[in-house]
Amino acid sequence: RRASDSGTGPATLAAAPEPVRALSGIYDLIPGLGQPVSMEVGPDDYAVGRSLSELDLRDTTDATVLVIVRPAESVILPVGKEVLKAGDVLALAGAEEAVLKAKALLHSGPQAYHT
Repeated sequence: RRASDSGTGPATLAAAPEPVRALSGIYDLIPGLGQPVSMEVGPDDYAVGRSLSELDLRDTTDATVLVIVRPAESVILPVGKEVLKAGDVLALAGAEEAVLKAKALLHSGPQAYHT
């Protein structure tokens, strides 16, 4: 589902459109999910040009992308075919360790979080 977003786009979930902010209450209802964590995709990040299904974030790290905030629109509950772009601000959900792994994968690729 997509929600319109005007201007240059919010940098944080708190600045996101109302439908996106409304999702934040879900975290209080699901123990262990944690609060949403925002992350901007940089121009040199591994994730740029890759789809969510290609990244396999959920199965690989146990984290989930709930929202993609872009200057022209926001993608709420994105599907696997969604391709990430430089400048996308992601709302990541999951346990703290899962979110850290997801950030590492998105920035540097799968080798970044394997120890």
